[in-house]
Parts: sequence; structure tokens; C-alpha cells
Amino acid sequence: MPLQTQQIDRVRETSIRALPFLPFEILSAIFLAFRDAVLREWWHAMAKLLVVSQVCGRWRNISHSTGALWTHLILNFHTKEHYLRLRSLINVWVKRSHPHPLTFDVRSCYPLAENPVIDLVLMHASRIRDLTLDLPAAHFYPFLLARAGSFPVLESIDLSVICKCDTVYDTTLGLSRFEYFQDGGHFHGEPDIHGGVLWWDVPGRITVFTNAPRLHDISIGTLGFVSLQPDTLRLPWSTLTTVNLMNVGLSVLGTMSVLRMCANVHDLSLSTDASMGRYVPATPRVRLPLTTLPWQGLGVDGASVLAPLVVPNLTKAELRGATEKVLLRLQQNTHFPLQNLRLVFCSLHLPRFGTFLRATPSITSLGLYQAHPSRMLSSCSSHSTPTTPSSRTWNTSRCATYWASTILPIRRY
Repeated sequence: MPLQTQQIDRVRETSIRALPFLPFEILSAIFLAFRDAVLREWWHAMAKLLVVSQVCGRWRNISHSTGALWTHLILNFHTKEHYLRLRSLINVWVKRSHPHPLTFDVRSCYPLAENPVIDLVLMHASRIRDLTLDLPAAHFYPFLLARAGSFPVLESIDLSVICKCDTVYDTTLGLSRFEYFQDGGHFHGEPDIHGGVLWWDVPGRITVFTNAPRLHDISIGTLGFVSLQPDTLRLPWSTLTTVNLMNVGLSVLGTMSVLRMCANVHDLSLSTDASMGRYVPATPRVRLPLTTLPWQGLGVDGASVLAPLVVPNLTKAELRGATEKVLLRLQQNTHFPLQNLRLVFCSLHLPRFGTFLRATPSITSLGLYQAHPSRMLSSCSSHSTPTTPSSRTWNTSRCATYWASTILPIRRY
């Protein structure tokens, strides 16, 4: 090992001559690969690209002729002055990248009722392929109310409302509710209408995505989007494969409506708010191609919501607030492919949970987080717990002590 270290040190100290005659196409490909690598470390991306531009003598000539290098616009600004400085730079990047599709990643606490970056996004909507918006709630209004067909090449969209604790917003300015930032204080139950929850203020239906034939991935990532009903936000469900509505409070009926539209969705994240109505009508069974399903809010209605669903490809599930009835219904509807199961805030009856584990031999990874025994658990003893031979990974993080000590003997090495 010391000899290898010395050899490495000698190589590092060796001066390697530049290769001035690399073809244009090769250098262009190198720059693109470097750009993609540093974008995965986005907090250092621009600094590293700046270094390359300063040390490579051919950078200007090649980069100005390689439009694909200028397609990713990562914008983080919070003042009018900051935006004015960025605006000319944005226009340069958009022109240089033509005609390639664009990626916009915008995070802005712009302290006025309207954010000028929305006008810029809509101006170039026909070229935007990937769009991430992290903004105050009211700044979304002109975007959500844009005409249908504005984003013909859009493939992925990520919408988030900035949390107050993450902003530079000065509440002493006394600005109107249009400067509302997500409080993070509401999860389930009746939303605070006076807090500026976004969907309550958008008039009519949101159709901006209805004619987006390439859209396959949509994520709504913060609690600012709450109590959304499926008929409010119109989506091209036939093309969607990944849908994350984990932080959108759907009613039981809304949840069932969304599930029925997921004909091609493989990765679905949902949140059901039972306080918004618990009526579960009888519906015909539907077969879905889901492989991953994080779901929270599955209380007493969970089994009824799951009843009509057939998900034979489901291999990974994370359930929050589920009961043993939900687990048994899931086991019946998955036909045993389930491999990775994570249970959070679940109150389970041990013998029934053991029955579920015995009936699902495909499970290889089980996580229990803040799980608590039901009232009937006290009548059970650990020596009567069942075994499941295939489970290899077990995590009982933050479980009740008795619950963890009782579940762990289920494991068979």
C-alpha cells in the first residue's frame, strides 16, 4: 500500500501536456458530460462550470456552438434587484440553447404580489421539458391559469410552496396575503382558509396541463396544496407514470377517483383525509400497474378504499396510519409480490399482523416506525409469535418497547 501511494503521488505531481487538437465534437461531449455531472451536485454546479470556462482556452468557441450546454436554468432569487441582474443572463442562456428543450428550476421568495419569473416561464413554455417551481402560493396563480396547451413538450413538473421558515420574507413589511408562504402547520383536517391555501383561491378548473402529451411525472411537494379535488386539477392521466400527491389532502371519494385514473401509473404517492367525507360507495374492481405505493391517512376507511383495487405488480409500499385490515386487504389484492413494506404510525394487533406476515412470504424488508400495539396486544406473548422465513431486513425504529421486543422474534435467520 505505501508503494502504491507513492506511485499515485508521483502521477499527481507529473505535469500532463494539454491536448490542443481534440476534435470539436469530442470537447463538446466532454463539456456536456461535465455539465450533467455537476448538475447532480447543484449547489456547486455554477462554480465548477465557471472554473472550466476560465481554464479551457476553447471553452468560448465550443460552448457558444453547443446549444445543449445552456438548457438548464437554475434560478434562486429573492429580491427585485437580484431578478433584474439575472434577467439578461436568462435571456442569453435561452437564446444560446435554441432550439433544445429547456429545464427551469426556480426557487424565489420575490417579495411582491406577482413574480416576473412566471411571465418568463410562460414566454418560453413551448420549449420547457422539465419544470420545478418553489414559490409563494399566490405566485402560482398566473401559471396555473395559463391556457391549455401551453407546455407541449413538458415531461415533468414539480410544484412546491415555500415554507416561511425557509425564506427571507420580512413579515414586518405588512404585505397582503398574496405574499403567503406555507406555514407547515396543517396536515389533515380542515385547512386554514385565511392562511392562503392555494387551491381555495384559484377560480375554476386548472387546465394548463390538459394538452401536455409528454407529461409523465408530476409532484406536488408541500402542504400549501391542500384539499385538492381531482376535477380541479385536470391532468393527462393517460401519459402519467409517476404521480406524487403525498402532501395534497384528498377526500375518500377524491382518492378513489384518482386511483381509477391511474391506468398507466407505476409510482403513486397519496394522502387521504378522512375528515373530508368517509362515504365509500361500492365500485367495480380495477386493475392497476402500480409497483410503488406510499400512502398516508389509511384509517378506518383504508380497507374499503383498497377493496376494488387489484395491484399484482406492487413490490414496495409505505403505509402511514394503516390498520391490520388494510394490510390483509393489501395482501389479498397484490397476489404476494410485495417485497418491501414500511409501516409508520400504525396500531396493529399482533396475531393478525403475524397472520399477514405468514401469508406474505415474499416480504424481504420490513420497517416499523413509531408503531404501537393495539389494546389487544397486551394479551399476547412473544413466544406465540409466528415466523416468516424470507424476511431479511428488519427495522423497528422508535417502536414501543414491548412492540419491538415482541415483533423481533418473528425473524428467522
